[in-house]
Amino acid sequence: SKPNLSNGNANEFWDYNLRSGAYPYGSTPKVGAILCWDGSSCGHVAVVEKIEGNKVTVSE
Repeated sequence: SKPNLSNGNANEFWDYNLRSGAYPYGSTPKVGAILCWDGSSCGHVAVVEKIEGNKVTVSE
């Protein structure tokens, strides 16, 4: 199925998802999880690719 993603910038995804409820929130990394943060004017988004012990590998 088609993912329910915002058409806006990465820094708008958190609030967009909060309103749409498309994806669950949490603080424990899981493979396939989406990360988003507003570290720049447009923000960043990444996907958790791998977890080994306390090392988390992501793709931006």
